[in-house]
Amino acid sequence: MLSDLSEVIRKVRNGYQQTVAVVSAEDEQVLKSIRDAVNERMIIPLLIGNKKEITRIAHEIGWDVTNVD
Repeated sequence: MLSDLSEVIRKVRNGYQQTVAVVSAEDEQVLKSIRDAVNERMIIPLLIGNKKEITRIAHEIGWDVTNVD
């Protein structure tokens, strides 16, 4: 388990990606944050919630979640 932000940053710089489960992911701000972390190759997301709503919001913010679990 990662214990603090500096450890997260160090691991990310070394190519480490953590799988993160996001519950109730059908929130625009949450999806924007997850999208940004994915783009920085920090995380592998597991989005949990209403798939139709998650897909709709992701489309609105310009994020293709086709290959996201």
